[in-house]
Amino acid sequence: MKLGWFLHQFSNGFNYYLSSRHKKGYGIHSPFVYGLIREVFMQSKGRVNQYRWIGEMRKELERKTLLLSEGNKGEGSKIKDAQYIRAGRLARRSGLPEKYIRLLVKLTHYLSLESVLELGTCCGLTSACLARGKEQVMVHTVEGNYDRYQFALSMFSKWGISNIAIENERFIDILGRFSKYDSRFDMVFMDGDHAYKPTIQYFEMLIPLLNKNGVIVVDDIYWSPGMTKAWKAIQNHPSVTVTIDLYRLGLVFLYGSQAKEHFTVRF
Repeated sequence: MKLGWFLHQFSNGFNYYLSSRHKKGYGIHSPFVYGLIREVFMQSKGRVNQYRWIGEMRKELERKTLLLSEGNKGEGSKIKDAQYIRAGRLARRSGLPEKYIRLLVKLTHYLSLESVLELGTCCGLTSACLARGKEQVMVHTVEGNYDRYQFALSMFSKWGISNIAIENERFIDILGRFSKYDSRFDMVFMDGDHAYKPTIQYFEMLIPLLNKNGVIVVDDIYWSPGMTKAWKAIQNHPSVTVTIDLYRLGLVFLYGSQAKEHFTVRF
């Protein structure tokens, strides 16, 4: 798939257009973003064979017939017509597409990340892939639905993944506890309540938990008008300097000394 790179103007940002001839990052004036495009985005879209295990793990999940309750679901749930859903169907409907999982795994290597927090475990594929993709990373994942928590826990055990910790708790409670004990993370993947108010609330609580040069990844930034509003508010947050809009995911960096820039990348 061809990549087109576009930059849009926000407050204190730059306003110019990069045509498809810049699909390899040429013409981008930010060395940091140029490096991400060359070493993370492009590399995660190629060399798919080295990540074949991601597809194998997904297929295993999609074959599961265990019924999971839909209680305590977030606003972002796409399943509205049943109290229970088969794990395999949930994995197909709610799982992150493989190219984005490859991107997140690649990001952990490129940025030398050591600790990851995921808000919204679901069936456990993304957190399991992050943990398996880099054994030096410790992945903490949180799931509010008890059935999903138990199912993901069983899959982590079956796959023999030890560098992962899962908790069944409300996001607001776990973030409060992390704040109390001064926990820190290099990357946070937000894939929970798909609504404006909780998304902004969690983001505000995550800012002091992020290590210097860390990244917050927001999923489904255009899932609903509320999520789009939340994404725009995050882009304009005073603590945020660099954001990268990948249409599905939004990458957020807090670099105090760098000029505010917002990039949109067709990934």
